[in-house]
Amino acid sequence: MVFVTISSFAQTDLSTFVIRTTAGVYGGAEPTISVYDKELGGTPVTTGWAWDNKYYSNAACTVDAGAFADLLPGTYYVKINGDGINYSGSLSTNFLLKKGQITGVAITLADKVYGAADPTPTVNSTSVTGFKTGDTWSSVFGDATITYTLASQNVGTQAATFTALSTDLYEVVFPTDVTCKISQKPLDAEMVITPASGSKVYTAAAAEVPAMVVKDGSTTLVAGTDYTVKTYSDATLSTAVESPINVGTYYVGILGGTNYSGTTPIAAGSFEITKATLTVQAVAQSKDYDGAATLPKTEWDADATLTAMNFIGFLGTDGPTAVTTKPTASVDGTAS
Repeated sequence: MVFVTISSFAQTDLSTFVIRTTAGVYGGAEPTISVYDKELGGTPVTTGWAWDNKYYSNAACTVDAGAFADLLPGTYYVKINGDGINYSGSLSTNFLLKKGQITGVAITLADKVYGAADPTPTVNSTSVTGFKTGDTWSSVFGDATITYTLASQNVGTQAATFTALSTDLYEVVFPTDVTCKISQKPLDAEMVITPASGSKVYTAAAAEVPAMVVKDGSTTLVAGTDYTVKTYSDATLSTAVESPINVGTYYVGILGGTNYSGTTPIAAGSFEITKATLTVQAVAQSKDYDGAATLPKTEWDADATLTAMNFIGFLGTDGPTAVTTKPTASVDGTAS
């Protein structure tokens, strides 16, 4: 006689597993459900459980939310049940049903001149996708205003970032390669210029141009960015002086810069460099009586060396040769 021993095995409760779902999209595919052993992880467990093919609106999974095609964007719950053979109990988790993702909208921006208002976007919706049957761009977003900001308002090709646009059911995924080309605005004499003026004392170094204010309407322009400043030796602004150093009158002109164009200088004032002060000191001299009528030398030699006076106040590398009118000294005394 043969005896067979039958052993009993306890069912595994589904609480030892975890459910992972993908997010669903309104108007798109249903979320996928995967089950994993909490301890083992790795490969999904595909047997021993079954989804009840329902969506619930509460965590207890007691309120049926209806068919997936009828769900509105929001948070829902799904539940799986053990097969009653190897697994027992039930397990639930939540998933997010996102708004419908509308892609494929084409947007272009016209070029503009620096300082002008941003152009209104031109929208082409013929290739959009993501709407449920019956919905269209015109019916959902037809009256919406599309707004954006440019990376910069300076001259150049600037990228546009669009403001989020959505409804309760859909949200637009805007293109990220839309740009607006900003060109220079002409610099012209109609702009209000508070001219440079004043005087500076000679320093043997290039003088800074006195401050000026240039306005385009209510906008104050920035020197070095909006326009460039040059100095000239004549009022007609025809002979440029790169570094105004020497004594004299200099005339100021402005030309185009980064954001404004213009190659013909516009008059923007003038300034003067005046002479620096030199102090002259006579050098005390004496001679022994020799019966001659000659006195100590009191002026420069031909080689511009001083024999009877000193200068105090030369700047930089300047020296006696910088003085064009030679000073003389008088002698108090007579030969006797």
